[in-house]
Amino acid sequence: MKTEIKEKITATNQKYLKKFLTEEAPAKLESQLEHMDWSYLDMINNKEQQRGTFSPLAAMELSEIEANKDKYLATGLDAVKNGKVGAILLAGGQGTRLGFDKAKGMFNIGKTKELYIFEQLVANLMKVTNQTGTWVPLYVMTSEINDSMTREFFEEHDYFGYNKDYVKFFVQEMVPAVDFDGNLLMKSEDSLAMSPNGNGGWFKSLINAGLDKDLKDKGVEWLNVFAVDNVLQQIADPVFVGATIESGCVSGSKVVRKWIHMRELVLCVLRMASLRLSSITSLHLRWQRQRTRMVHYSMALVLS
Repeated sequence: MKTEIKEKITATNQKYLKKFLTEEAPAKLESQLEHMDWSYLDMINNKEQQRGTFSPLAAMELSEIEANKDKYLATGLDAVKNGKVGAILLAGGQGTRLGFDKAKGMFNIGKTKELYIFEQLVANLMKVTNQTGTWVPLYVMTSEINDSMTREFFEEHDYFGYNKDYVKFFVQEMVPAVDFDGNLLMKSEDSLAMSPNGNGGWFKSLINAGLDKDLKDKGVEWLNVFAVDNVLQQIADPVFVGATIESGCVSGSKVVRKWIHMRELVLCVLRMASLRLSSITSLHLRWQRQRTRMVHYSMALVLS
């Protein structure tokens, strides 16, 4: 095992890996340790990290959105027509909670006819492509478990009428699982326990797949990231896209205003002047922009 890996094991006090400081590590395990991002453990082990001060976001009411709807619509349509808008479908999950052992997007939600989740989401996106006469590049994030079945499903259904040249797949990155003390867990003697890196890891997974070059080649400047769970969402909604662009901000997010204060939902908040996503269980995602505002539209639009 390389000296730098041994030093990291020692520095982070990895109790399940200490024996490999003196014993030869299996090739698979050694490779996992060499390629993993050890910075995640630094965050876990930094017990003195300050949470900072949380505060609510400012908001723009629906009436203001409605008053500017024509302007936002025109701006959004122009961005789509000029190929500046892409879509990221987060579809790495299985349909386990639906009693379905395949990719969640393959689940049939139809009552009087077959209607798959993937099919409905593509239909939602095609509302915009039909409106603009422009195909929106669609990037589908799968997982190691469902990548093959997802690709085959799209092929079998002729991409649900979408132009296959504008659809690309990439696999969600796997990361090591840890216990509450930051110790890397072992799946077996020769392998770490690995878990999907969550929806928040879509960008890194996309970069690792080399699709950032495809985005640049196509001239995509704005990405609408959406999850497979919501079949009602309007993807690449021109008014939403236009409102984000016209705001001068770098990102936007549709959310639902919280009514039940004690319900465990992810919240969009300000933490020390930076936009944060936070839940009651203290799950955080850092956004690297300080200029933030919130717009309520349909559900709501958070801009930063």
